[in-house]
Amino acid sequence: MALNFIEIGKQISNARHQAGLSQAQLSRLIGRDQSYLCKVESGLKVPSLELLVDIANQLDISMDTLVGSNLVAAKDDNTKEQFEEIFRGCSKKEKQLLLQIISVVKRSIRDMIQ
Repeated sequence: MALNFIEIGKQISNARHQAGLSQAQLSRLIGRDQSYLCKVESGLKVPSLELLVDIANQLDISMDTLVGSNLVAAKDDNTKEQFEEIFRGCSKKEKQLLLQIISVVKRSIRDMIQ
């Protein structure tokens, strides 16, 4: 799955606003032209990983905040494939039992988290 740089740009813009920084201020902090940062925030330029890390550090946010939604989508796709592999070759009864077990475990996890 490709990263959605339009969404990443929006995350950068939102985090920059929350930090109370202008594009010009953040541009100076990361050593880039303001026009370049504007293009990154608009999704027109693809920043390097090094630049994303620098931006995240300057904005005091995690990389997960910048690209987290994309990573979740990638994990969800992989999870679906893993479930398909587990259920492949199972009888109807086995599938029902596995689903019941998953439901019980899911409830237990949610109870532990709360």
